[in-house]
Amino acid sequence: MRLNCSYFEKDAYEDILSRVRTFQERDDVQIMIDLQGIKFRISSIDKYRCHRNSKDVRFLRLSQGDCMEFGIARDENDLCRSGRLTVPSTHATVALFKRLRKHSRLDFADGRHTFRIVRKRSQSECIIRVLNTNGILNGHAGISPRDLDLSSLDCDCMTEKDIADAKWALQYDVDWINLSFVRSEKDVMELVRLMDILNIRNRPKICVKIETAESLRRFDRILEVCDGIMVARGDLGLAIGLSRIPYAQKLLVRKSRDARKFVIVATGMLESMYGCESGVPPTRADISDIQNAIFDGCNAVMLSGETAGGSRPVECIQVMASAARQADSIKSRLAAREVVDGDDDISTKISDSSPSLTKPNVLVLFGPPGNVNINH
Repeated sequence: MRLNCSYFEKDAYEDILSRVRTFQERDDVQIMIDLQGIKFRISSIDKYRCHRNSKDVRFLRLSQGDCMEFGIARDENDLCRSGRLTVPSTHATVALFKRLRKHSRLDFADGRHTFRIVRKRSQSECIIRVLNTNGILNGHAGISPRDLDLSSLDCDCMTEKDIADAKWALQYDVDWINLSFVRSEKDVMELVRLMDILNIRNRPKICVKIETAESLRRFDRILEVCDGIMVARGDLGLAIGLSRIPYAQKLLVRKSRDARKFVIVATGMLESMYGCESGVPPTRADISDIQNAIFDGCNAVMLSGETAGGSRPVECIQVMASAARQADSIKSRLAAREVVDGDDDISTKISDSSPSLTKPNVLVLFGPPGNVNINH
């Protein structure tokens, strides 16, 4: 079971943990806490100035060419609304806004929306224009700045929020803690040092989410200091390009398995079922994606937005569980083969700025309180 601290609300999450504990030992359920890291997200949406869907979930409508304000929230009431998008005020967001320039591009929600900065008003305020959009923007959508090296930001991997969330999680004897937007093995040691300071004896395992070009370049070193990795294909796809994801996934899974480290493949695995009416089947590509990840050798496949914010969470769980069981039952029939030949250097083959590849060749998440769903 994965709890995403991007949507953390203490009372709601403590209630979830209490309920999970009642069947944890019987069903061998492990608890995974996902720290937000220097993942930039917009604020929640103002409940008085928004649209709502049939399930009372708030959203904003966007159209190509729209211009709006984009800035660091002035206070806790400065939420996203028509004509204005905000981000919470943190050390990381202040560092980000200092680096933004006119013409900088920003991808929201794993690339579903793209904006360009048309004017920089100050170190905390911009005017942005919608370049591409699917029309519906939900609260807490992730932000990925293009052409900005996260390692250049003047901030630690673990933010003030991460430290507070980790301290909370460590009280509950959780099994795993996920680190987001790790740039090097030094970032992993920030969590280790925190546990040293708190004198934590029964320590959770550390899972590193591979979602930046920096983490790919230093993957071998990162793998040495963690217990598992997650191939987080959403932000990773924005960082290195979608066409490079299959190669990256196969190589990361293989390296992790060779090192006997736990590996999860995540993001977009049942994207075709997100927002669709009940009864509409997944695409063949989605089922192939799930099963190919298992054939590659991953230990787990994971749903995220499909259950945290989608309209068919239970159906998605059932579909993924069925596809995973089928793949697991027959994977031994497939002969083991090398994914690629020759040099395995990730930095030169994947995160290189060259537009082509020389060798071309698919848990449980709780969403925001009030829309709490489970995925397997």
